[in-house]
Amino acid sequence: MSIKKSEVLRLFKEEKKDGDILLISGIVLNKIYKFYFTKSDNIQTFDIPSLYSSFDKNRKWFYFVILCFLGVIKPQQACITIICANATNTLFLYCLKKIFPKAKIINRFVDEFDEVNHFKDPLKLISYCNRNNIKVETYSYQCAKNFNIEYVPNYVNKAIIDDYLANSNIVDRCFFAGSCSNVRANLLLKIAEVLLENQINVLFYLNELKEDAIDRAKRINKKYNGEFIIYNKFIDYDIYIRNLLESSVIIDLYRVRADEGYSFRVAEAFIGEKKLITNRILDDTIAFKYSKNIFLIEANIDLTLLLKFIKNNYSYSENSLFNIDSLGSFYSGITT
Repeated sequence: MSIKKSEVLRLFKEEKKDGDILLISGIVLNKIYKFYFTKSDNIQTFDIPSLYSSFDKNRKWFYFVILCFLGVIKPQQACITIICANATNTLFLYCLKKIFPKAKIINRFVDEFDEVNHFKDPLKLISYCNRNNIKVETYSYQCAKNFNIEYVPNYVNKAIIDDYLANSNIVDRCFFAGSCSNVRANLLLKIAEVLLENQINVLFYLNELKEDAIDRAKRINKKYNGEFIIYNKFIDYDIYIRNLLESSVIIDLYRVRADEGYSFRVAEAFIGEKKLITNRILDDTIAFKYSKNIFLIEANIDLTLLLKFIKNNYSYSENSLFNIDSLGSFYSGITT
């Protein structure tokens, strides 16, 4: 993606007002945050590749630092919240602090440290953030434990989920939406065939499928006479969440490794009171609390148990975990 000078100028020069929320992340994650954090118009989103690569890969952007030092770009005194995703460049963070000295800045890691490009010294970054009152948090429990930073899993806004549920007609269906490596695609297509063969409906949005997987998806759709597997079609988050909440069973598969942080699908399944099929390693609290509502996929899937799990009735006694309201005062003013 090309570097957009206008995006950097928009971040540093547009006048901000008290209560504004700046989301600096990838396009997809910005949409998710904006969806769950607020329904008001005080959120501004900024594209992470344009901003971070500006400081990482192109030296002409160092003039922003010079302008900060010289006071050409004037500091803004608005009390705002800035949420950055995977911000590893201290120069970029310095500019944020210089221009927005009263801002509450959250540097949130939504990938494991070893998955973030060009990130070689986490301890140095964490030390810099601590000295400059920048909150560092991660969606990964293991990462938080290893680096002594705060663990904040991907939360969703229960109030928004409840609004959607109030207008949803729930059907017996397994749902998945997301990008697919070859391993993911093969597993999901296998599950789809088994479920459809047993008269269990599925709706899968599988993105980034390769040709072999596309051909297999077409054969499954043709065999069972329906559009059960939709491939390489990105949908708006509103459509995604409606489809998810209208389904009784959610499938969630880890992206890189089983002990990585939980996806938003996990939070959405629990808050939406759905059954969850997953191959993740779950912590003891979740595994115990939701044991009747979780089916763990292992290397060899017991299809008999899987079908029994899907067909059995279920109930949730309490579903406060993963609700954004439990995040505490640092996130006050962000949620509805």
